[in-house]
Amino acid sequence: MTISSAILFLGDVYLDRPYQIPAIDPPLVFNLEAPLTEHDKPVPDKIVLKSSGDFLKKTFDPLPMAVCLANNHIMDYGVKGFQDTIKFLESNQIGYFGAGTPKNNHNNPLVLDIAGHRTALLGYCYNAYFNQVGPSLKMEHTPAPLDADCIKRDITAIRGKCDRIIVNLHWGKLYSNYPRRDEIELARKLIDAGANVLIGHHAHTLQPVETYKNGLIAYNIGNFIFPDIDLPTHYTDTGQPTRRRIIKQRKWHNSGAGILVDIPNITWEIKCFLRCGDAVKYGRSFFHQYLDININNIYKKADMLSLKSSDYKKVFEHILNYLDNPKIPSKEGSRQMARQLKALWPWEKK
Repeated sequence: MTISSAILFLGDVYLDRPYQIPAIDPPLVFNLEAPLTEHDKPVPDKIVLKSSGDFLKKTFDPLPMAVCLANNHIMDYGVKGFQDTIKFLESNQIGYFGAGTPKNNHNNPLVLDIAGHRTALLGYCYNAYFNQVGPSLKMEHTPAPLDADCIKRDITAIRGKCDRIIVNLHWGKLYSNYPRRDEIELARKLIDAGANVLIGHHAHTLQPVETYKNGLIAYNIGNFIFPDIDLPTHYTDTGQPTRRRIIKQRKWHNSGAGILVDIPNITWEIKCFLRCGDAVKYGRSFFHQYLDININNIYKKADMLSLKSSDYKKVFEHILNYLDNPKIPSKEGSRQMARQLKALWPWEKK
């Protein structure tokens, strides 16, 4: 199919209900952070999410052109949840990429005709996810693993067949506004290997956007829609939850960006979004300034900045949670706070 010459890439989308979004003209591609299913048997021992195709239809009109499935929640309801998602996407003519089986290369790439340019979309999920779900699940369907050599092979295999290559990486330290040094190095190597654009998501916060040589790297573009969470989690093999996870989304969670890419020319523009309750609107917050940071200026201290940025937010989150609901913290909560404070402000001389 031939469509508009531009694509607007958005970050993480998890819908627990329909939302109002501003009018958006160009076709959308975003990270679908939960399976679209009514299946009631989650995978064990992790935080699990699921959503509804009805929520997607009521939120996005028109529907997205494609979605990235390379993330740590798309398999939360097993193969059945994944198959329900694929069935919905195909029945609504929504493209998808980044998850599947080794036999179909995890549905990488999805190739679209964008203004006469064959454009390949690929997606990969951070490797620690596969340790979190555990080898005992032995699911044939998974997100594509974020393996540098495999990504380079995929790029090489399509470089002569496609005019544009856009790589989506589900990666980054949670809640950090800075990429780590190894992420900077990998992103640049993928541009060197032939990718034109790299779009990052998963950190749930904004990170810098840079032009590298003739390519574009958006290290993390935050959430487009990700609501407060109050869910039973860490189910047993028999389907019984053992924990409850409560997360109130703060300003850094609700500040998102869209990367509007003109495919023929590989020019780009940043769109800034804020989620307020049931609506997303155009707007900027304090956290949008991190999009403009020069990577070269922070490269040598990127690991330290990444860690401290994440830890600061965790401490602030503890404080804000206490102010929302004052109570004596648990022993484990107190220990966790102490560890984070010590890491941020070490009192002992070294």
